[in-house]
Amino acid sequence: MEGFSALSGGLSTATQATLRATNLRVVLREILSATEPLSRAGVASRTGMTRSTASRLVDELIAGRLVHEGIPQLSGPGRPGVPLEAARGTVGALGVQINSARVAVRLVDLSGAVVAEWEGEHPPQCEPEESLVVLRQGVGAVLDEAPKGLHLVGAALALPGMVDTDAHRLLHAPHLAWQELDLAVLAGELGLDVPWDVGSEAHYAARSVLEPRPGVVGPHRDFICLYGDVGLGAALVTDGVVRSDAHGFAGAIGHVPYRTDGPTCACGASGCLEMYAGPRALLERAGLPPGTDLADLAERAADGQAGNGQTADGQNADGQNAHERAADGQDSALEALSTAGTALGTVLSGAVNLVDASTIIMAGRLGQVASALRPALVAALSARAVAGDSDDYQVEAAVDSLPAVSGAAISMLRPVIDDPAGYLSGHSGERRLA
Repeated sequence: MEGFSALSGGLSTATQATLRATNLRVVLREILSATEPLSRAGVASRTGMTRSTASRLVDELIAGRLVHEGIPQLSGPGRPGVPLEAARGTVGALGVQINSARVAVRLVDLSGAVVAEWEGEHPPQCEPEESLVVLRQGVGAVLDEAPKGLHLVGAALALPGMVDTDAHRLLHAPHLAWQELDLAVLAGELGLDVPWDVGSEAHYAARSVLEPRPGVVGPHRDFICLYGDVGLGAALVTDGVVRSDAHGFAGAIGHVPYRTDGPTCACGASGCLEMYAGPRALLERAGLPPGTDLADLAERAADGQAGNGQTADGQNADGQNAHERAADGQDSALEALSTAGTALGTVLSGAVNLVDASTIIMAGRLGQVASALRPALVAALSARAVAGDSDDYQVEAAVDSLPAVSGAAISMLRPVIDDPAGYLSGHSGERRLA
Protein backbone atom coordinates (compact mmCIF):
# COMPACT_ATOMS: atom_id res chain seq x y z
CA MET A 1 0.00 0.00 0.00
CA GLU A 2 1.40 3.37 -0.96
CA GLY A 3 1.90 5.84 1.85
CA PHE A 4 0.20 9.20 1.64
CA SER A 5 3.46 11.01 2.22
CA ALA A 6 4.47 9.92 -1.26
CA LEU A 7 1.33 11.52 -2.67
CA SER A 8 1.37 14.77 -0.74
CA GLY A 9 1.84 16.80 -3.89
CA GLY A 10 -1.54 15.62 -5.14
CA LEU A 11 -3.36 16.31 -1.88
CA SER A 12 -3.12 20.08 -1.69
CA THR A 13 -6.24 20.43 0.47
CA ALA A 14 -5.09 17.96 3.08
CA THR A 15 -3.47 19.36 6.18
CA GLN A 16 -0.19 18.09 7.53
CA ALA A 17 -2.08 16.82 10.57
CA THR A 18 -4.36 14.75 8.34
CA LEU A 19 -1.39 13.34 6.46
CA ARG A 20 0.34 12.43 9.73
CA ALA A 21 -2.80 10.77 11.09
CA THR A 22 -3.29 8.77 7.90
CA ASN A 23 0.32 7.65 7.74
CA LEU A 24 0.40 6.69 11.42
CA ARG A 25 -2.65 4.50 10.84
CA VAL A 26 -1.06 2.89 7.78
CA VAL A 27 2.20 2.16 9.61
CA LEU A 28 0.53 0.74 12.72
CA ARG A 29 -1.72 -1.51 10.65
CA GLU A 30 1.22 -2.84 8.69
CA ILE A 31 3.16 -3.64 11.85
CA LEU A 32 0.19 -5.35 13.52
CA SER A 33 -0.84 -7.40 10.48
CA ALA A 34 2.63 -8.55 9.40
CA THR A 35 3.10 -12.32 9.52
CA GLU A 36 6.76 -11.72 10.43
CA PRO A 37 8.01 -8.65 12.34
CA LEU A 38 8.92 -5.75 10.04
CA SER A 39 11.93 -3.50 10.37
CA ARG A 40 11.77 0.22 9.62
CA ALA A 41 13.03 -0.57 6.11
CA GLY A 42 10.30 -3.18 5.78
CA VAL A 43 7.66 -0.66 6.82
CA ALA A 44 8.96 1.80 4.21
CA SER A 45 8.89 -0.91 1.54
CA ARG A 46 5.38 -2.07 2.42
CA THR A 47 3.89 1.43 2.56
CA GLY A 48 5.79 3.19 -0.22
CA MET A 49 7.01 5.84 2.23
CA THR A 50 10.56 7.13 2.35
CA ARG A 51 12.72 5.51 5.00
CA SER A 52 13.03 8.76 6.92
CA THR A 53 9.24 9.24 7.01
CA ALA A 54 8.60 5.63 8.02
CA SER A 55 11.28 5.79 10.72
CA ARG A 56 9.88 9.04 12.15
CA LEU A 57 6.37 7.59 12.35
CA VAL A 58 7.65 4.39 13.95
CA ASP A 59 9.46 6.48 16.56
CA GLU A 60 6.15 8.17 17.41
CA LEU A 61 4.41 4.82 17.83
CA ILE A 62 7.24 3.55 20.05
CA ALA A 63 7.16 6.69 22.18
CA GLY A 64 3.40 6.27 22.54
CA ARG A 65 3.91 2.65 23.70
CA LEU A 66 1.93 1.20 20.81
CA VAL A 67 4.93 -0.48 19.17
CA HIS A 68 7.90 -2.30 20.66
CA GLU A 69 11.40 -2.80 19.26
CA GLY A 70 12.77 -6.31 19.43
CA ILE A 71 16.33 -7.63 19.35
CA PRO A 72 18.24 -6.60 16.19
CA GLN A 73 18.36 -9.36 13.56
CA LEU A 74 21.20 -9.72 11.06
CA SER A 75 19.71 -11.08 7.83
CA GLY A 76 22.38 -9.97 5.34
CA PRO A 77 25.12 -7.41 4.74
CA GLY A 78 24.77 -4.04 6.41
CA ARG A 79 23.24 -2.96 9.67
CA PRO A 80 20.98 -5.49 11.43
CA GLY A 81 17.25 -4.82 11.19
CA VAL A 82 15.31 -4.13 14.37
CA PRO A 83 12.00 -6.06 14.39
CA LEU A 84 8.89 -4.07 15.25
CA GLU A 85 5.96 -5.63 17.08
CA ALA A 86 2.82 -4.56 18.88
CA ALA A 87 3.69 -3.47 22.39
CA ARG A 88 2.69 -5.87 25.15
CA GLY A 89 1.04 -4.86 28.40
CA THR A 90 0.87 -1.14 27.61
CA VAL A 91 -2.58 -0.65 26.02
CA GLY A 92 -5.51 -2.93 26.72
CA ALA A 93 -9.27 -3.36 26.72
CA LEU A 94 -11.70 -5.47 28.74
CA GLY A 95 -14.05 -8.06 27.33
CA VAL A 96 -16.85 -9.09 29.68
CA GLN A 97 -19.47 -11.80 29.24
CA ILE A 98 -22.54 -12.56 31.32
CA ASN A 99 -24.52 -15.67 30.40
CA SER A 100 -27.06 -17.81 32.19
CA ALA A 101 -24.71 -19.10 34.88
CA ARG A 102 -21.26 -17.62 34.31
CA VAL A 103 -19.33 -14.37 34.20
CA ALA A 104 -16.07 -14.16 32.26
CA VAL A 105 -13.63 -11.24 32.05
CA ARG A 106 -10.53 -10.85 29.88
CA LEU A 107 -7.99 -8.08 29.52
CA VAL A 108 -6.44 -8.16 26.03
CA ASP A 109 -3.54 -5.97 24.93
CA LEU A 110 -2.64 -4.60 21.50
CA SER A 111 -0.58 -7.69 20.65
CA GLY A 112 -3.63 -9.88 21.22
CA ALA A 113 -2.15 -11.42 24.37
CA VAL A 114 -4.52 -12.20 27.22
CA VAL A 115 -2.99 -10.14 30.00
CA ALA A 116 -5.36 -11.49 32.65
CA GLU A 117 -8.65 -13.37 32.79
CA TRP A 118 -11.20 -14.51 35.32
CA GLU A 119 -14.28 -16.76 35.33
CA GLY A 120 -16.92 -17.12 37.99
CA GLU A 121 -20.48 -18.29 38.49
CA HIS A 122 -23.65 -16.50 39.43
CA PRO A 123 -27.01 -18.01 40.39
CA PRO A 124 -29.15 -18.99 37.36
CA GLN A 125 -31.80 -16.38 36.47
CA CYS A 126 -30.70 -14.10 39.28
CA GLU A 127 -31.41 -10.39 39.38
CA PRO A 128 -29.01 -8.05 37.53
CA GLU A 129 -27.82 -6.67 40.87
CA GLU A 130 -26.59 -10.13 41.91
CA SER A 131 -24.71 -10.54 38.65
CA LEU A 132 -23.18 -7.11 39.15
CA VAL A 133 -21.62 -8.26 42.43
CA VAL A 134 -19.92 -11.15 40.62
CA LEU A 135 -18.97 -8.89 37.72
CA ARG A 136 -17.30 -6.38 40.04
CA GLN A 137 -15.31 -9.21 41.60
CA GLY A 138 -14.13 -10.44 38.19
CA VAL A 139 -13.22 -7.03 36.82
CA GLY A 140 -11.38 -6.17 40.02
CA ALA A 141 -9.40 -9.41 39.94
CA VAL A 142 -8.37 -8.89 36.32
CA LEU A 143 -7.33 -5.27 36.81
CA ASP A 144 -5.34 -6.24 39.89
CA GLU A 145 -3.27 -8.56 37.67
CA ALA A 146 -2.69 -5.93 34.98
CA PRO A 147 0.77 -4.39 34.59
CA LYS A 148 1.13 -1.02 36.28
CA GLY A 149 0.80 1.83 33.84
CA LEU A 150 -1.34 -0.10 31.34
CA HIS A 151 -3.76 2.20 29.54
CA LEU A 152 -7.30 0.82 29.67
CA VAL A 153 -9.00 2.21 26.56
CA GLY A 154 -12.43 0.61 26.84
CA ALA A 155 -14.62 -2.33 27.78
CA ALA A 156 -17.40 -4.23 26.04
CA LEU A 157 -20.12 -6.47 27.43
CA ALA A 158 -21.36 -9.59 25.61
CA LEU A 159 -24.82 -10.85 26.54
CA PRO A 160 -26.93 -13.90 25.61
CA GLY A 161 -29.92 -12.15 24.14
CA MET A 162 -31.24 -9.38 21.95
CA VAL A 163 -29.37 -6.12 22.43
CA ASP A 164 -30.14 -2.64 21.10
CA THR A 165 -26.55 -1.49 20.69
CA ASP A 166 -27.43 2.11 19.87
CA ALA A 167 -29.55 2.56 22.99
CA HIS A 168 -27.30 0.32 25.13
CA ARG A 169 -30.31 -1.73 26.23
CA LEU A 170 -30.77 -5.44 26.71
CA LEU A 171 -34.17 -6.06 25.13
CA HIS A 172 -34.70 -9.68 26.08
CA ALA A 173 -32.50 -12.50 27.39
CA PRO A 174 -34.74 -15.52 28.05
CA HIS A 175 -32.08 -17.64 29.75
CA LEU A 176 -31.18 -14.80 32.11
CA ALA A 177 -34.85 -13.85 32.58
CA TRP A 178 -33.83 -10.23 31.98
CA GLN A 179 -35.56 -7.75 29.73
CA GLU A 180 -35.57 -4.01 29.06
CA LEU A 181 -32.38 -3.47 31.05
CA ASP A 182 -30.45 -0.21 30.79
CA LEU A 183 -26.89 -1.44 30.28
CA ALA A 184 -25.42 2.04 30.63
CA VAL A 185 -26.50 1.97 34.28
CA LEU A 186 -24.99 -1.50 34.73
CA ALA A 187 -21.70 -0.38 33.19
CA GLY A 188 -21.68 2.80 35.23
CA GLU A 189 -21.94 0.80 38.44
CA LEU A 190 -18.49 -0.65 37.73
CA GLY A 191 -16.96 2.84 37.87
CA LEU A 192 -14.29 2.23 35.24
CA ASP A 193 -14.64 5.61 33.56
CA VAL A 194 -13.76 4.29 30.09
CA PRO A 195 -15.80 4.00 26.88
CA TRP A 196 -18.25 1.07 26.96
CA ASP A 197 -20.03 -0.92 24.29
CA VAL A 198 -22.50 -3.80 24.35
CA GLY A 199 -23.58 -6.53 21.98
CA SER A 200 -24.72 -10.12 21.71
CA GLU A 201 -22.42 -13.06 22.36
CA ALA A 202 -22.73 -14.15 18.73
CA HIS A 203 -21.79 -10.69 17.45
CA TYR A 204 -18.59 -10.53 19.48
CA ALA A 205 -17.73 -14.18 18.79
CA ALA A 206 -17.97 -13.41 15.07
CA ARG A 207 -15.63 -10.47 15.56
CA SER A 208 -13.05 -12.71 17.20
CA VAL A 209 -13.17 -15.05 14.17
CA LEU A 210 -12.91 -12.12 11.77
CA GLU A 211 -10.10 -10.45 13.75
CA PRO A 212 -8.39 -13.05 15.98
CA ARG A 213 -5.80 -10.50 17.10
CA PRO A 214 -5.95 -6.69 16.97
CA GLY A 215 -5.27 -5.61 13.39
CA VAL A 216 -4.95 -9.20 12.11
CA VAL A 217 -7.56 -10.45 9.65
CA GLY A 218 -8.62 -14.09 10.04
CA PRO A 219 -9.02 -16.60 7.20
CA HIS A 220 -12.76 -16.04 6.75
CA ARG A 221 -14.46 -12.87 5.49
CA ASP A 222 -17.91 -14.30 4.72
CA PHE A 223 -19.57 -16.67 7.18
CA ILE A 224 -22.41 -17.33 9.59
CA CYS A 225 -21.32 -17.57 13.21
CA LEU A 226 -23.44 -19.78 15.47
CA TYR A 227 -22.88 -19.20 19.17
CA GLY A 228 -24.21 -21.60 21.76
CA ASP A 229 -23.63 -21.90 25.51
CA VAL A 230 -27.19 -22.67 26.62
CA GLY A 231 -29.35 -21.45 23.76
CA LEU A 232 -28.38 -20.35 20.26
CA GLY A 233 -27.52 -17.04 18.63
CA ALA A 234 -26.08 -16.10 15.26
CA ALA A 235 -24.22 -13.32 13.49
CA LEU A 236 -23.71 -12.73 9.80
CA VAL A 237 -20.35 -11.62 8.39
CA THR A 238 -20.13 -10.46 4.78
CA ASP A 239 -17.17 -8.85 3.04
CA GLY A 240 -15.28 -8.68 6.32
CA VAL A 241 -18.00 -6.83 8.26
CA VAL A 242 -20.12 -8.16 11.14
CA ARG A 243 -23.58 -7.00 10.13
CA SER A 244 -25.75 -5.24 12.67
CA ASP A 245 -29.44 -4.39 12.64
CA ALA A 246 -31.75 -1.51 13.36
CA HIS A 247 -33.53 -2.69 16.50
CA GLY A 248 -31.45 -5.40 18.18
CA PHE A 249 -33.52 -8.46 17.27
CA ALA A 250 -31.32 -9.85 14.47
CA GLY A 251 -29.35 -13.02 15.13
CA ALA A 252 -31.98 -14.75 17.28
CA ILE A 253 -31.67 -17.93 15.22
CA GLY A 254 -32.38 -20.08 18.26
CA HIS A 255 -35.94 -18.77 18.21
CA VAL A 256 -36.59 -19.47 14.54
CA PRO A 257 -39.32 -22.15 14.41
CA TYR A 258 -38.15 -25.59 13.36
CA ARG A 259 -41.25 -27.58 14.28
CA THR A 260 -44.32 -25.63 15.32
CA ASP A 261 -45.63 -28.64 17.27
CA GLY A 262 -42.41 -28.96 19.26
CA PRO A 263 -41.62 -28.36 22.93
CA THR A 264 -42.11 -24.97 24.54
CA CYS A 265 -39.02 -22.73 24.49
CA ALA A 266 -37.84 -20.32 27.19
CA CYS A 267 -39.09 -17.50 24.94
CA GLY A 268 -42.66 -18.86 25.22
CA ALA A 269 -42.99 -20.13 21.65
CA SER A 270 -43.10 -23.77 20.57
CA GLY A 271 -40.62 -25.73 18.47
CA CYS A 272 -37.80 -23.17 18.39
CA LEU A 273 -34.50 -24.31 16.88
CA GLU A 274 -32.66 -24.17 20.18
CA MET A 275 -35.05 -26.80 21.59
CA TYR A 276 -33.40 -29.21 19.14
CA ALA A 277 -29.90 -27.83 18.58
CA GLY A 278 -29.02 -25.70 21.60
CA PRO A 279 -26.33 -27.09 23.96
CA ARG A 280 -28.88 -27.65 26.74
CA ALA A 281 -31.23 -29.49 24.38
CA LEU A 282 -28.37 -31.61 23.05
CA LEU A 283 -27.50 -32.82 26.55
CA GLU A 284 -31.14 -33.45 27.49
CA ARG A 285 -31.74 -35.52 24.34
CA ALA A 286 -28.57 -37.50 25.02
CA GLY A 287 -29.66 -38.13 28.61
CA LEU A 288 -26.71 -36.25 30.11
CA PRO A 289 -26.71 -33.78 33.02
CA PRO A 290 -26.88 -30.05 32.09
CA GLY A 291 -23.30 -29.30 33.14
CA THR A 292 -21.75 -32.07 31.04
CA ASP A 293 -18.96 -30.99 28.71
CA LEU A 294 -20.16 -31.23 25.11
CA ALA A 295 -16.79 -32.73 24.24
CA ASP A 296 -17.93 -35.78 26.24
CA LEU A 297 -21.06 -35.98 24.10
CA ALA A 298 -18.94 -35.85 20.94
CA GLU A 299 -16.66 -38.59 22.31
CA ARG A 300 -19.61 -40.88 23.07
CA ALA A 301 -20.97 -40.32 19.58
CA ALA A 302 -17.58 -41.06 18.03
CA ASP A 303 -17.39 -44.32 19.99
CA GLY A 304 -20.87 -45.23 18.82
CA GLN A 305 -20.04 -44.36 15.22
CA ALA A 306 -16.91 -46.51 15.34
CA GLY A 307 -18.96 -49.38 16.67
CA ASN A 308 -21.62 -49.33 13.98
CA GLY A 309 -19.81 -52.09 12.12
CA GLN A 310 -20.99 -55.16 14.06
CA THR A 311 -19.84 -58.76 14.05
CA ALA A 312 -22.17 -61.72 13.56
CA ASP A 313 -22.88 -61.91 17.30
CA GLY A 314 -24.05 -58.28 17.38
CA GLN A 315 -20.91 -56.86 18.94
CA ASN A 316 -19.00 -53.84 17.69
CA ALA A 317 -15.24 -53.48 17.25
CA ASP A 318 -14.89 -52.86 21.00
CA GLY A 319 -16.81 -56.03 21.86
CA GLN A 320 -19.96 -54.14 22.92
CA ASN A 321 -23.46 -55.29 22.02
CA ALA A 322 -26.41 -52.97 21.40
CA HIS A 323 -27.49 -53.06 25.04
CA GLU A 324 -24.03 -52.08 26.25
CA ARG A 325 -23.79 -49.26 23.70
CA ALA A 326 -27.13 -47.93 24.87
CA ALA A 327 -25.98 -48.12 28.49
CA ASP A 328 -22.88 -46.12 27.61
CA GLY A 329 -25.05 -43.44 26.01
CA GLN A 330 -23.48 -43.89 22.58
CA ASP A 331 -26.73 -44.39 20.68
CA SER A 332 -28.50 -41.51 22.41
CA ALA A 333 -25.49 -39.26 21.73
CA LEU A 334 -25.62 -40.14 18.04
CA GLU A 335 -29.36 -39.48 17.94
CA ALA A 336 -29.02 -36.12 19.71
CA LEU A 337 -26.33 -34.93 17.31
CA SER A 338 -28.18 -36.19 14.25
CA THR A 339 -31.39 -34.44 15.34
CA ALA A 340 -29.51 -31.21 16.10
CA GLY A 341 -27.54 -31.27 12.85
CA THR A 342 -30.66 -31.84 10.79
CA ALA A 343 -32.48 -29.03 12.57
CA LEU A 344 -29.55 -26.64 12.09
CA GLY A 345 -29.17 -27.49 8.42
CA THR A 346 -32.89 -27.09 7.77
CA VAL A 347 -33.11 -23.66 9.41
CA LEU A 348 -29.76 -22.47 8.01
CA SER A 349 -30.81 -23.35 4.47
CA GLY A 350 -33.10 -20.32 4.52
CA ALA A 351 -30.24 -18.04 5.55
CA VAL A 352 -27.90 -19.62 3.00
CA ASN A 353 -30.45 -19.07 0.23
CA LEU A 354 -30.78 -15.43 1.26
CA VAL A 355 -27.11 -14.46 1.66
CA ASP A 356 -25.20 -17.20 -0.19
CA ALA A 357 -23.01 -18.10 2.81
CA SER A 358 -21.12 -21.38 2.59
CA THR A 359 -19.06 -21.26 5.80
CA ILE A 360 -20.53 -21.96 9.23
CA ILE A 361 -18.39 -21.20 12.30
CA MET A 362 -19.56 -22.64 15.61
CA ALA A 363 -18.46 -20.92 18.79
CA GLY A 364 -18.99 -21.28 22.51
CA ARG A 365 -19.81 -24.74 23.82
CA LEU A 366 -21.39 -25.55 20.47
CA GLY A 367 -17.94 -25.44 18.90
CA GLN A 368 -17.01 -28.61 20.82
CA VAL A 369 -19.39 -30.63 18.65
CA ALA A 370 -18.92 -28.83 15.33
CA SER A 371 -17.32 -31.79 13.57
CA ALA A 372 -19.89 -34.20 15.03
CA LEU A 373 -22.78 -32.02 13.83
CA ARG A 374 -21.34 -31.52 10.37
CA PRO A 375 -22.61 -34.67 8.57
CA ALA A 376 -26.30 -34.20 9.40
CA LEU A 377 -26.09 -30.41 9.09
CA VAL A 378 -24.51 -30.50 5.64
CA ALA A 379 -26.89 -33.22 4.44
CA ALA A 380 -29.92 -31.14 5.43
CA LEU A 381 -28.35 -27.97 4.04
CA SER A 382 -27.47 -29.58 0.71
CA ALA A 383 -30.97 -30.96 0.34
CA ARG A 384 -32.60 -27.55 0.78
CA ALA A 385 -30.14 -24.87 -0.34
CA VAL A 386 -30.63 -23.70 -3.90
CA ALA A 387 -26.95 -23.74 -4.84
CA GLY A 388 -24.06 -25.98 -3.87
CA ASP A 389 -23.58 -29.53 -2.68
CA SER A 390 -21.99 -31.03 0.41
CA ASP A 391 -18.45 -30.27 -0.77
CA ASP A 392 -19.22 -26.54 -0.95
CA TYR A 393 -19.97 -26.10 2.77
CA GLN A 394 -17.43 -25.58 5.53
CA VAL A 395 -18.39 -26.23 9.16
CA GLU A 396 -15.67 -25.28 11.63
CA ALA A 397 -15.20 -24.57 15.30
CA ALA A 398 -13.92 -21.22 16.54
CA VAL A 399 -10.36 -21.56 17.85
CA ASP A 400 -10.69 -19.23 20.85
CA SER A 401 -11.99 -20.81 24.06
CA LEU A 402 -13.84 -17.60 25.00
CA PRO A 403 -14.53 -16.04 21.60
CA ALA A 404 -17.23 -13.61 22.74
CA VAL A 405 -15.00 -12.25 25.51
CA SER A 406 -11.99 -11.85 23.23
CA GLY A 407 -14.07 -10.32 20.44
CA ALA A 408 -15.54 -7.80 22.87
CA ALA A 409 -12.10 -6.73 24.07
CA ILE A 410 -10.58 -6.55 20.59
CA SER A 411 -13.49 -4.43 19.37
CA MET A 412 -12.56 -1.77 21.94
CA LEU A 413 -8.95 -1.72 20.73
CA ARG A 414 -10.11 -0.97 17.20
CA PRO A 415 -10.34 2.85 17.77
CA VAL A 416 -6.64 2.89 18.71
CA ILE A 417 -5.75 1.04 15.50
CA ASP A 418 -8.02 3.21 13.37
CA ASP A 419 -6.79 6.49 14.86
CA PRO A 420 -3.41 6.15 16.56
CA ALA A 421 -2.83 9.89 16.11
CA GLY A 422 -5.94 10.61 18.18
CA TYR A 423 -4.79 8.18 20.83
CA LEU A 424 -1.31 9.69 20.95
CA SER A 425 -2.81 13.15 21.25
CA GLY A 426 -4.54 12.08 24.45
CA HIS A 427 -8.09 12.23 23.12
CA SER A 428 -8.91 8.55 23.61
CA GLY A 429 -10.26 8.84 27.14
CA GLU A 430 -8.10 6.00 28.38
CA ARG A 431 -7.52 5.22 32.02
CA ARG A 432 -4.02 4.44 33.25
CA LEU A 433 -3.93 1.66 35.85
CA ALA A 434 -1.99 2.53 38.98
